[in-house]
Amino acid sequence: MSAVKQQRNQGNSARGNRGLRVVATASVFGIVAAGLIVAGPVSSASADTKTIEDSIGWYRPSDSSWHLSFDTPPGDESDVAFVNGPTNSGSVVPVAGDWNGDGADSIAWYRYSDASWHMSDDLSGGPSDAAFVWGPAGDTSITPIVGDWDGDGKDTVGWYRPSDGSYHLANANTTSASSSAFVWGPAGNTSVTPVVGDWDGNGKDTVGWYRPSDGSYHLANANNTTADSSAFVAGPAGNTTVTAIAGDWNGDGKDTVGWYRPSDGSYHLANANTTNPSSSAFAWGPAGNTSVVPIVGDWDGKVTAPPPSTGLPSSPTAQQVVDYARSYMGKTVYQVDTSTTAPWHGYRGDWCAWFSTWALRNTTGGTYYTWVRDMRKLGTQLPAGASPRVGDIVIFGSDQHVGIVSKKVNGVWYVLDGNGLSTGTSGDWTTTKVAERPIWSQAHDFIRVDY
Repeated sequence: MSAVKQQRNQGNSARGNRGLRVVATASVFGIVAAGLIVAGPVSSASADTKTIEDSIGWYRPSDSSWHLSFDTPPGDESDVAFVNGPTNSGSVVPVAGDWNGDGADSIAWYRYSDASWHMSDDLSGGPSDAAFVWGPAGDTSITPIVGDWDGDGKDTVGWYRPSDGSYHLANANTTSASSSAFVWGPAGNTSVTPVVGDWDGNGKDTVGWYRPSDGSYHLANANNTTADSSAFVAGPAGNTTVTAIAGDWNGDGKDTVGWYRPSDGSYHLANANTTNPSSSAFAWGPAGNTSVVPIVGDWDGKVTAPPPSTGLPSSPTAQQVVDYARSYMGKTVYQVDTSTTAPWHGYRGDWCAWFSTWALRNTTGGTYYTWVRDMRKLGTQLPAGASPRVGDIVIFGSDQHVGIVSKKVNGVWYVLDGNGLSTGTSGDWTTTKVAERPIWSQAHDFIRVDY
């Protein structure tokens, strides 16, 4: 998996930068509407509906806030937003990478004054999970970079120095890490910025650089002075405000380039590393804020399957699925987590989707989705005004919440959902419970599941 792709913008970093709307602290999960995000301390695996596509985000130094989207192009709002790092600090550079090899990228920041790196293993605020010093303290001319230099599935740090065009790559995220150093690129050109990515899909990240004067990218096929390269023009020549980025936009295992323009908050993502490639373009984030730094990462990570639905036949009926889900009524997220083989705690995903996909998994042939928006793929959406049947999926609002249609009483349809009742602080996984309740008036869609 490719590692870093975020670029320097007035002291930014170069990292080949990868419900519902908030992230939890170490002990409390966040709820928006009725959808619970399972995004606390991340375990050794992360759940996702995607493979390895990268998506985008942005960092604002004035309040040290991170705003990340799981989709490209993104929706109107951030999928995750949180504060991490020192605020109002122009001397801090945001980076992103997969520090622990769990298949999902998380965040970090580099501080110029003491050359310290501060890494988090999840997408949340709070103290760093790891901190160390590596680099030239006090040298604000360098650009921090991140990549999987050896192909072991973990990203490690590095830095680029424009005065001599040198790259310095660490083999571990520790103060005592050994490193490789080489010169590749135009020495003395301070307008050049590094990019990093897995350009050929071999599982290892290599370096590159972007020159704003002519909008050209120069990508190395190895991390050494004699590396061959490809060169092409794919950016707006002469625009020095543009930030070069790179990422695996389509999940094919290869990174391609892109650029971010702060004047309108627009992202331009190429589908190939060639001159004038086709691209997708969209605006997302605060237009006109030149302090904002674009970041790229695979925020929701690789797929890790939930366990089979124990206690159900291999091809259950709709009523058997509903009865099974109903058997957990009144149990908190914590109780379901600890009393079953479903290790929900620590995974990234929407708890309501997790619960529904787990109950339905024996029905859908092992297909599962852990984000509300993707639960639509488990069936066919019914026309507006059509009546559901027991076992259908109901999705509320703009993919804000999901549950399983459970019964009809006196003309009213009911839904079973994983976090339908809270007896304490909203979002606390020790008090948020599985519930069965009438389908409420919020706009909703029914998805017909084939049993």
